[in-house]
Amino acid sequence: MTPADLPADIAAKITVDPVTGCWLWRGNIRRGYGLHSWGGRPVQASRLVFHLLADPSLPVSPGRYHHAGGSLDHATCQTPSCVNPEHLERVSHRENVLRGAVGVLGEHSSKFVGVTWYRRQRRWRAAIQVGGRSHHLGHFVDEADAARAYDAAAALLHGDATNHRLGRLAEPPTALALDAARERLFRARAAS
Repeated sequence: MTPADLPADIAAKITVDPVTGCWLWRGNIRRGYGLHSWGGRPVQASRLVFHLLADPSLPVSPGRYHHAGGSLDHATCQTPSCVNPEHLERVSHRENVLRGAVGVLGEHSSKFVGVTWYRRQRRWRAAIQVGGRSHHLGHFVDEADAARAYDAAAALLHGDATNHRLGRLAEPPTALALDAARERLFRARAAS
């Protein structure tokens, strides 16, 4: 599978990086992602290439908020402008959101789900969404500690230690972390 297997107008907008193997989109770019006109409408270039070369069952949908048939995650390279089908993984929209966009905020972005940089405190903040509301789990100097707090709360609420499952944390939540998360969630529920 190479860009030459694509229609000429699409292949002409792709440059292959010999080091990473990324097929970099050199056409229209919006928010880091390639766009191409297909059927008179703009579509994500990665979605179109994946549809044409890897999985014709993936709908090529117009608009960036339409997620029919799932989402594509740049699982291998984390390069939004890459359209190489071998670097893309078809996942549910929820899974794609959980995996997060690493690097958007530069040095203050987190590679962990449920962790953000809290500028005022100059600390990492862990929070989890429950019923449409964000529940604060604490501020942490260490980003991984914040991720452990999130994973403990997620394990209690959803039965899924997300960061551990995604391979971002080596260990599942400890009994101590689960107890601390249980207490924080209890206090958060009592306060609301």
